[in-house]
Amino acid sequence: MGTQNQLPLLSLNERDRRWELIRKDMEERGLDCLVIQGDQGLWGYNDCNVRYVTGIGDFGYALFPLKEDPICFVWWTAPYQARRSKDESHLTSTIRSKVKKDAPTRNPWALEKPWVRDIRQGWPRPSEAIVTAIKDLGLEKGTIGLVSTYHSWEPEGTFPYTVIKNLYSALPQAELIENATDILEKARLRKSTEEIRCIEVAGEIADRGIEAALNHIRPGVNEVGVYAKVVEAFLAHGSERLFMNWWASGQAPTHTQYFVPTDRIMCEGDILYNEYTPRYGGYVAHPHQPISIGKPIEEYQTMFALLKQTRDEALSKLKPGVTIAEQTEALTKPLEDAGYSYLHCPFHGLGLSGLEFPNAEFWGKTSPYVVSPPDMVFEEGMVLAYEPMISTPDRKIGFPLGDTVIVTKDGSRRLSKYCDDLIVV
Repeated sequence: MGTQNQLPLLSLNERDRRWELIRKDMEERGLDCLVIQGDQGLWGYNDCNVRYVTGIGDFGYALFPLKEDPICFVWWTAPYQARRSKDESHLTSTIRSKVKKDAPTRNPWALEKPWVRDIRQGWPRPSEAIVTAIKDLGLEKGTIGLVSTYHSWEPEGTFPYTVIKNLYSALPQAELIENATDILEKARLRKSTEEIRCIEVAGEIADRGIEAALNHIRPGVNEVGVYAKVVEAFLAHGSERLFMNWWASGQAPTHTQYFVPTDRIMCEGDILYNEYTPRYGGYVAHPHQPISIGKPIEEYQTMFALLKQTRDEALSKLKPGVTIAEQTEALTKPLEDAGYSYLHCPFHGLGLSGLEFPNAEFWGKTSPYVVSPPDMVFEEGMVLAYEPMISTPDRKIGFPLGDTVIVTKDGSRRLSKYCDDLIVV
């Protein structure tokens, strides 16, 4: 893997590994190409499939043929075309001759080298651009799979209805397969060494955000001021700009209390927790570090002690071959047996999306995403947001203790040097 400013870059070998996985599945299912949709919704998670095959994190589409090189469709191609043109004006040459040749450069997608050469403008009518490319490849009579017609976190998908309708209309002799998303989800399920290294870097950035919160949270400071320091730390240490930073604080917080901070002044007795999700190379880390301003009340101490014990005991059992159901029970049953409940899900997958397979069931079977089969087993290379959450029996007050966890050959490992207890400041 190459480096730039000491950070990892995704290689062409990594690209080829992914393409081979996808094409093997395509060939088995008789698909000539995939049309992959992406956008920057849900903190950029909706772009995961396009980015997985092209390396480009711009909202757009990708055409992924079985044999030819992929084509990427972006919102606006002028910047790409200008950079790649061999023609250079006299003024440009003059400027280049006067500026520093060894100044640091920027690699926005964390790629060692570009993965896709054919980049086309997809807007304002992406279906027209996609149809033209399909015809360029002679695949207008082929079998074409559509990707992003559903996601684990978006069961009804993000693929625009109008684009699908236009593809049917413009390609009457093609066979469109609308349920090909699982090909990408299967390929993304187990992370490579390079992917895990990106997640590790994101985890290091997340720790810088936790430290920023610890350094600035105190009575008399408003919530948004602390939040701003966390965001500043993320960006200063290499996070991409699209990330989720779920916020909840107060004397009796719960997971769904706030989505963003307010100008509320924090005070003694407040509990703060965030879901810190910076991204590097598109990959997400997902620790949860609860913080108490001053000594927490006895009830909170009791709840956190049980939550930590439950988390640690369940984590000690996590390894390849263990089922989703076994881990779900290990992370929830001790809480319920002690008279508590829980909110959210005890774990879900991580990668280019912060919500991937494998997924556990939410409390009360009210999951807002597609849940993995209970008999699905963990495998080496899976990465989890491991986030058990304890709550009062009525689920009105609750908090998590979570971390990014990688399933290893014979166990698992956490990434954060924090996220091991309630920190008191």
